[in-house]
Amino acid sequence: MALMLISEYEDPKVWRQNLSQEAPDVELRVWQDAGNRQDIIMLALDHIPDGIFDGLDNLKCIQFLGHGAAGVIQHPDVPAGVGVARLKDPGIIRWMVEYTVAYILHHRQHLAPYAANQAKALWERYPIGEAADVHIGILGLGSIG
Repeated sequence: MALMLISEYEDPKVWRQNLSQEAPDVELRVWQDAGNRQDIIMLALDHIPDGIFDGLDNLKCIQFLGHGAAGVIQHPDVPAGVGVARLKDPGIIRWMVEYTVAYILHHRQHLAPYAANQAKALWERYPIGEAADVHIGILGLGSIG
C-alpha cells in the first residue's frame, strides 16, 4: 500500500517522517520514483502532471494540497469513482495572509509608482492618507477569507 507525493513545494523527507509515525504501513513514493504503480492507492498532489493516472488501477483517493480543488475535481483524466479531498495546510494560509498584507502595503505606499519614477530619476510624492480611511473587502468564506 503506497501514497505518491506529487508536489513542487512539499518536502518528501518531512512527509516520510510524519507518515512513518502516523501510518507506518503506508509507503511514501515520490512522483519521479513511483515504483510499481499498482501499489498506489492515494495521491497527494498540488498539480496534475500529464499521464499521472496511467497504471494507477488501484487509486482510491486524491488529496489536493492547495486551495480550490475544482481544477482537480473537474480534470478530465481523474478516474471515475476516485474521491478528491483538500488538505487545509496552515502554512499556505499564513503565506496567503502575508502576501495579502504585503500587496495592500505595496499598493497603499505607492511602491510601484515610486520604483518606476526612481528609474527615471523623478522624485514625485504621492499622498498616503490615513489607514483608518482605507476599506478592504474580503471575498470568500473559506479558511483564507
